[in-house]
Amino acid sequence: YIRYYNYERIKEKLGWKSPVEYREQLMAA
Repeated sequence: YIRYYNYERIKEKLGWKSPVEYREQLMAA
């Protein structure tokens, strides 16, 4: 439950980007 809650919070913080996409962008930068 906590994991799901954190995932939803991360999505809100990043907007449309998912944590995976955000991480890939950081790796590519």
